[in-house]
Amino acid sequence: MFSLRKTLVRKTFALLAMCACLLLAVPVTAQAYVPLNQPEIKAAAQREVDAAQSEVNSLSAKATINELTFFQWMQSTGKAGGKEAVEVLTKSPILANTKIGASGDATSWANFKESLKWIKECNRLRAEAKTDPKTGAVLGQFKVSPELMAIAAVQGNKSAVVLGHTQAYKVGENLSWGYADPFEGWYWEEMATYKNSNVTNPSTGKTYAPEKGGETGHYLNIVNSNYLTTGFATNTVSGNKYPITHGETFEFNKPAYTTAEFDALVAEYEKNPEINGSADKLVAAQNRLNAAKAKLAAASQPNWCQDGGRWRWWNGNGWSTGWVNTGGHWYWLDNSGAMATGWIYTGGAWYWMDGSGAMATGWVKVGGTWYYLTGSGAMATGWRWVGNAWYYLNGSGAMLTGWQWIGGAWYWMDGSGAMAANRWIGNYYVGGSGAMATNRWIGRWHVNGAGVWDATR
Repeated sequence: MFSLRKTLVRKTFALLAMCACLLLAVPVTAQAYVPLNQPEIKAAAQREVDAAQSEVNSLSAKATINELTFFQWMQSTGKAGGKEAVEVLTKSPILANTKIGASGDATSWANFKESLKWIKECNRLRAEAKTDPKTGAVLGQFKVSPELMAIAAVQGNKSAVVLGHTQAYKVGENLSWGYADPFEGWYWEEMATYKNSNVTNPSTGKTYAPEKGGETGHYLNIVNSNYLTTGFATNTVSGNKYPITHGETFEFNKPAYTTAEFDALVAEYEKNPEINGSADKLVAAQNRLNAAKAKLAAASQPNWCQDGGRWRWWNGNGWSTGWVNTGGHWYWLDNSGAMATGWIYTGGAWYWMDGSGAMATGWVKVGGTWYYLTGSGAMATGWRWVGNAWYYLNGSGAMLTGWQWIGGAWYWMDGSGAMAANRWIGNYYVGGSGAMATNRWIGRWHVNGAGVWDATR
């Protein structure tokens, strides 16, 4: 059964021309409104756009979270290792393959936090190994070095492309390409080779056999008692030869933190009021910018005028009523000429006019309920085939989910509203039409008159 997760059809908000009209002390007639000076309106609108854009740019920088901004925060608050990490992420000679914060890049916040999980796994393996197999020294827990994290990121990003070690920094390094779990190769496969005997991962039950002439260096890096600090990076950039590249760096002694201490730093950074506050302020600033751009674009369209907080369309001879198409959007003006928003009923159909007054089409969510509006804008009811799935809209136009009794049969709509077909829903089966089966065999299983699987038959 396929289903299409509907997405809200994002309507381009119609640019409401904000050319305010001067209301003279005379009755509301064709001569009652006189457009203000358009060059002055446009200049004022441009100043408003410039100010709003500047605010958005400033807040965007503050609201962005990635590995670099984290280490910049560490540096600005005097935390050890932050300065060195920033140096690597801003001045490294191998930055060409690093796109700070980009999706899939090792410096993206998601991949940065994912890397911290792998460091904990590495420490778990060291605790399990207990001692260095070469020296017999007790293995301590790796500490997280900000500088090694940054080095792992820039080297990992480049290695994801060149498929080899960059040797840009004098640190120990493990690399893997294509492994969902890098320690499967680094640790388990190479430990078997190093010990020249089968080893079994107790967590998975998988047994690994030694490989004649196989590598052991990655394993020995992990269990090297001289290495005290580490960094880790994960690259998942789409389009690389391998979908995932892991890299771990090792050093003897650098400013570093226990994993618990580093987790606490990450949590402190994420809760930083400046970051959270900037994100909220950015939304408001973007809204102001959109409104300012609407004013600017509207400065040369004097037909929209505002009267007592209501928008009206001046057609040159009087105020328009009914449907008006302008700027690529449809608007509805009531008998007084005032532009409508929200639900309107006209011509035997319901329409949804968004906050800008523009008629919506496609999926819209209103008051927590999904509705589907046809290409003409009319609200749909009944069965609708949308994007390779059937949906059912009740008499009020609301999209239904769950079990529904329709036309003498039961149907199941999933959480997206898409009708299920040819599948079991718990102990019930729905056929190709979506209708729940009753009194019939489904392969080796029988459903009774209530549609329930009969385990006795």
